[in-house]
Amino acid sequence: MATRIQAAGTSLALAAVSVLLAACSGTDAAVPEVDPSELPTGVLSLPPFDQGKRYATLDAGRYRIELNDTLSFDVDLPQDTYAHSDGAFITSGEVILRVTDQGYT
Repeated sequence: MATRIQAAGTSLALAAVSVLLAACSGTDAAVPEVDPSELPTGVLSLPPFDQGKRYATLDAGRYRIELNDTLSFDVDLPQDTYAHSDGAFITSGEVILRVTDQGYT
């Protein structure tokens, strides 16, 4: 019984992620690119997105996420993590990380 409920919950979460990403994919600017030569040892930049693909599959590792020219953060991501909408959303299982600079002053 618990397995069936968990499977249903996972399916609902994936459907919700798909709807959220589709609704927001055109609203956020792309995350600024990181120059790999400026990263500390062991820190990766998000890979470039292939033309026509809506997501990129990320290997496990520590990634530098740039919010703007003066603000960035590093995040450790597990295997089978996906970056959507040029890095504006990062998903792993049921976790969604929304990466955007809202421009608050």
